[in-house]
Amino acid sequence: MRSRYAAYSSQLPDYIISTTHPDNVSSLINKQEILRFCKNTEFINLKIIDFSEHDDTAYVTFHAVLKQNGSDASFTEKSSFKKVDGAWLYHARLG
Repeated sequence: MRSRYAAYSSQLPDYIISTTHPDNVSSLINKQEILRFCKNTEFINLKIIDFSEHDDTAYVTFHAVLKQNGSDASFTEKSSFKKVDGAWLYHARLG
């Protein structure tokens, strides 16, 4: 989770794409959309609230502090990650 947040803040769409599970249905799966989001967002802080791991699935609840166009765009999310060939891939937003 931390590496993906850092990749968003550093405008590294290839890393975001490569760490996204193929079953993910996110709207931000293409390079141009990721770059647009990154360029229009100020990434201020990330706080991991909870983490649990079960075999090849992990769950992370986090709070991201963001600003877009000067307005607060912060959010809290629970996400799932799946381990594929030894690498953790972002699978889905759960809430």
